[in-house]
Amino acid sequence: MKAEAAARAFWPLWVAFALTLALWLSGWRGPWVFYLLGAGVLAMLGALVLGLRRYRAPTTAAVIARLDRAIPNQPLAALLDAQATGLNDPAAQALWRAHLRRMIAAAGGAKAGWPQFDLAGRDRLGLRHLALVALVGAAIFGQRGGPVVTPDLPGFSGTDYPLASWEGWATPPTFTGLPTLYLGDQPEGAMDLPEGTRIQLNLYDAAGTLSVEQTVSAPQDPQAPEQIFTVAQDGSLIINGAPGAEWDIGMLPDQPPEITLLDERTADADGRFQWPFTAFDDYAITGGHVTISLDLDKVERLYGLAAAPSATDPVVLDLPLPFTGARREITGDVTDTLSQHVFAGLPVTVQAEVVDAAGQVGRSAMIEMTLPGKRFFQPVARAIAEQRRDLLWSVDNQPRVLGLLRAIYFQPETLITNRNTQLRLSYAIRMMTRDTVDVPEVAQLLWEIAIQFEEGALSDARERLRRAQERLDEAMRSGASAAEIQELMDELRAATEAYLDMLAENMVPGESTLDQPPRDQGEQQTVTQDQIQALMDRIQELMNEGRMAEAAQLMEQLNELLENLQMQEGEGGESRDGEGQGGAMQDLQDTLRNQQQLSDETFRQMQEEFGRNRGQQGQQPTPDEGTDQSPDEGADEGANEGGQGQPGDNPDMQGQGGGADPDQPSEGGTGGPGAGDPQDGPDLGGAQRALRDQLETLRDALPEVEGESADRAAEALDRAEGAMENAERAIEQGNLPEAIDQQGAALDALREGMQAMREAINQQQQGESGEYRQGEDNPSASAPQRNDPLGRGGGAGGPQGERENAVPENGQRRADDILNELRRRAGERERAEEELDYLRRLLEE
Repeated sequence: MKAEAAARAFWPLWVAFALTLALWLSGWRGPWVFYLLGAGVLAMLGALVLGLRRYRAPTTAAVIARLDRAIPNQPLAALLDAQATGLNDPAAQALWRAHLRRMIAAAGGAKAGWPQFDLAGRDRLGLRHLALVALVGAAIFGQRGGPVVTPDLPGFSGTDYPLASWEGWATPPTFTGLPTLYLGDQPEGAMDLPEGTRIQLNLYDAAGTLSVEQTVSAPQDPQAPEQIFTVAQDGSLIINGAPGAEWDIGMLPDQPPEITLLDERTADADGRFQWPFTAFDDYAITGGHVTISLDLDKVERLYGLAAAPSATDPVVLDLPLPFTGARREITGDVTDTLSQHVFAGLPVTVQAEVVDAAGQVGRSAMIEMTLPGKRFFQPVARAIAEQRRDLLWSVDNQPRVLGLLRAIYFQPETLITNRNTQLRLSYAIRMMTRDTVDVPEVAQLLWEIAIQFEEGALSDARERLRRAQERLDEAMRSGASAAEIQELMDELRAATEAYLDMLAENMVPGESTLDQPPRDQGEQQTVTQDQIQALMDRIQELMNEGRMAEAAQLMEQLNELLENLQMQEGEGGESRDGEGQGGAMQDLQDTLRNQQQLSDETFRQMQEEFGRNRGQQGQQPTPDEGTDQSPDEGADEGANEGGQGQPGDNPDMQGQGGGADPDQPSEGGTGGPGAGDPQDGPDLGGAQRALRDQLETLRDALPEVEGESADRAAEALDRAEGAMENAERAIEQGNLPEAIDQQGAALDALREGMQAMREAINQQQQGESGEYRQGEDNPSASAPQRNDPLGRGGGAGGPQGERENAVPENGQRRADDILNELRRRAGERERAEEELDYLRRLLEE
């Protein structure tokens, strides 16, 4: 405890003493050293005085308490106690003596333990440790302390040892990955160093006895204290003097990298190619690319390629290099698609190039090939893609490309079937008629249009199946590669599976086969999905064997089989009213058909009157003489101005003049809308009035049903009857465009009413079922089942058959029909020029 008290009181004295002694042992010289030593002595005196004032010797009580803390029951303190009671009681005295004996025995094991200086709280800066380190260091390494403390160490015994008089390092280039060599450790003789190795020599020779001779680089001052040079050739390195050294240095040259494009090059039908390559360098490859250049001499300069190309800049593709790891030897694939580039499908030359860290370049052999591109099997898609390439090839091809696009646009019957594609093609034509044509933007739009033609509406299973059949058939005829045919065959399998899944969703529970009638329409034949799969397997087997003719025959059988599969209402959908319901619904379909024919005839008559009016205006010498205008002419001009009578802007009009037979009488007893001499003009108003009366009569004959669907059917038929009345009034007033609009509204309302009525009838029937049948008539209909103007099954067939063939957007379909008819008539060159101009303006708007 006295040591603890002394340490706590005199630790500053220790710090001052240790620092002062360390300063003296270091052997530093100078006037400031004596000042520091004097300050140290004063600090020691001050610390001594402060320590004497702080020192407190431990008391007896503190010693006893310290010892008792380590012993149970505090025996030392108990020995100092005196008996307080029972001084005259022998028993109490005996008990007290026994207690003292036990305490004496316990106190015999008392120990003070190690001192606990507890200086951390007083010396928060750790000055005592700093002073100790300084004292030890000065005692070992100081000028005064060294010979005393370590008299036997080399350098302190008075014996002189020779020191190194030169140092040298050889540092290879970083990209080699080789370590730096210390020349003092390298044995003399032959030594190989990579090209570009940096050699550094430091000469510690004030007397000038050392010199350097080297022939691996440009000569330098042989006695310069520091010499730095780079290995550029084979040679020698000699250090003259004591100690000297000599090496014969062989330079390891950095070889240029090598790259090879392998022959296993592949490409798929979408134009994505894969070109394998191998590259090698003695150290590391830092970059590389593939250059694709147009081989203009091999291009067949025909049609759009006859013009001088606008740009023939090569295409540069970066080589894929590993991010980590060694790059001495690299094996990889150049994978990309250049289907949208103007070089696609043209002769090109391909050359790969790699660079190493030293900047050396290695090139592969030049390869001549046809640059892979997406293969278009649909003829219109292929034509548009070709015109797009011609436009990118040269802007001089713009008139030629514009003419072909217009030819496609004005012949939509067999070329265009998608409304969105029509609009985009129209927009592309307008873009190309501008004063300044943005060629990249037009090319991108044409590419998207070509893709739409090629792929079509793949979301619909039936359309997807048809597209897959057409693409595979075209590939077989055009001699596509085995890989492309395999890819298209897989696409056909997927499309067939999706189509069969769609049919299976509506099959009767428990059915697992598809029914097909024989050619004589007799009893049904059962076709399983396994049989369809086996037929496709046989087709693929024949194609793999090269027997394309036999494969084409089986392909026709498969197409016919899948085309004839259709969804019809089973016997469970038979009406309890039997022939009454089927006959009423059939009559309602006949009314719809007659209304469509009447709408076609109204549109035809409007065009004829417009042609006559245009001819009369062409004979008038001045515009002032033609100020009097008939109602029909005003209506026609309103159509031309984009008013409500404009056919192209009315999405509810369906069926042009070519879609109906004006001489066919209606089945409702009203007479066909086209009856009469076309020169005199048919009685359109009377025909419309007869159809309205027929609809009113049929409404009384419809089956009595209840429910929400029945209410919707009644409301739709009310709208149809009102639209017919409005159309009749417009015809009587001579406003044929307004009449066409109202007739279109009547057609839409009739379709909606028929659909709602079928739903209401089927909701009242129990045990509905649907089957996949081929050519079987609906047993619930009294008359042979016929299709309505939209191609849907008539009669009381349930919603399954209707759901298969119905068009979801009637207005969109009608607008498409009108546009198709306008384009067809605009393409008939025998029409009057005025009428052709009018039709073109309608199409452009």
